[in-house]
Amino acid sequence: AICGKAAPRKAQGFATVTVVAMLYFMSVALAIPSMPKLVNQILTGKDKVTSSSQMVLSALLATDGFFTFLTNNFWGTLSDRYGRKPFLALSALGIAAGAALVSVGAHIGAVWPMFVGAAVDGCTSCMFGIGQAYVSDVSTPQALGGNIGLFLGIAAGVSFT
Repeated sequence: AICGKAAPRKAQGFATVTVVAMLYFMSVALAIPSMPKLVNQILTGKDKVTSSSQMVLSALLATDGFFTFLTNNFWGTLSDRYGRKPFLALSALGIAAGAALVSVGAHIGAVWPMFVGAAVDGCTSCMFGIGQAYVSDVSTPQALGGNIGLFLGIAAGVSFT
């Protein structure tokens, strides 16, 4: 069971959301280290990373962050009204679509699909916030702090170690 008293079904949902968020963060943790070389190969055709490729990579990451900033509150409000699970699924599909577009960009040797992929990923990047909201929904007030800590520790901590 989770930190406080919770029904078994709620505990199972907590575990599912935590594992899904962990997989999301693992995909980010695995993709980020390879991005500088990939962007540089597209821009220059060489393996050595240059400052111009770093600027393009920074713009890609900023694009993702900007769209996340713009849309996260929107998805959170909708998940309050219609439930968390559909938007967790949307977020998973969004990261898959974004990764597919980045892959297309790498395959055809163009940066613009990578920017579209970063925008798609950013627009659907609500996994973390909605995951925390779900944990809050299924936790008792006494166990909320421990459960949020458990969620953060497993989802983000395991992924980046």
